[in-house]
Amino acid sequence: MLFQPESPSPSEPPKEASNDKIRIFSWNLLHGGGRRLPEIAITLSRLRADLVILCEFRRNPGASLRAVLADAGLTHQLCTAPESPSRTNGLLLAARLPFREIPSQLAQPRDRTRLAHVALADDRLRLTAAHIPCVGRERHHSQASGRIWQSTLNICKSNTCRNHAIVGDLNADRDPAIGARTDPGAFRLGQLATLGYLDACAVQANTAEDARYDPSPEPAPKPTWHGPNGARARHDYAWLSPALAPKLTRARAATELLDQRLSDHAGLVIDLDLTSPAT
Repeated sequence: MLFQPESPSPSEPPKEASNDKIRIFSWNLLHGGGRRLPEIAITLSRLRADLVILCEFRRNPGASLRAVLADAGLTHQLCTAPESPSRTNGLLLAARLPFREIPSQLAQPRDRTRLAHVALADDRLRLTAAHIPCVGRERHHSQASGRIWQSTLNICKSNTCRNHAIVGDLNADRDPAIGARTDPGAFRLGQLATLGYLDACAVQANTAEDARYDPSPEPAPKPTWHGPNGARARHDYAWLSPALAPKLTRARAATELLDQRLSDHAGLVIDLDLTSPAT
């Protein structure tokens, strides 16, 4: 599943890799991108991110995206999408720094396409990329969601004292201001909070609102998914371990990608400074 081109040939000098300041970009492409792939590739080429996570990535049509990311310096790649059938979704992780995959405890091969756990930069940062199935009418989706959530929570329990983030489309929504359940997955988000993990975008919004002299405070977290018939929900998250949360410098949902109709999901941008001391 690992991929590394022999010699990237970027159109501009790639950003220099850093072990300390890391930008993470996460995005659900919607069915692999389809006819939107050229515009998606342009968007990805402009990111200057250090680590990109793509949900609903499809191996065969997505080969061009892997090349674009490699040309931008993200040459270390992990793809969980199967070779066949080509329309099966998976995850793509592309990083500027080397990383190693930590084997999953999930027994079902299909489940393993939805979860990837890796360690970057001499284990200074661990990251779990996830695309958890929506709990809906289909029983197998609900069962898979339960299995993947449990595996994710087990990973979080063993990494609370490390720099660890879980990032991706979690297909869960709750109102962080009042703690109300608005979705079956809200209980799982509450379990993450119980472990001490913090919702990066909610932390960023609260910090900005509390900064009395901040001329441009960040708004409260917005919906990151626009569905049919006007449906709106916040499904995309970055949850940070207690050790990593103080090292967050910025978090935002790139809702402009929704306005451009490149996907039904917004992107998520997370900036970390691993040199920041814990508080």
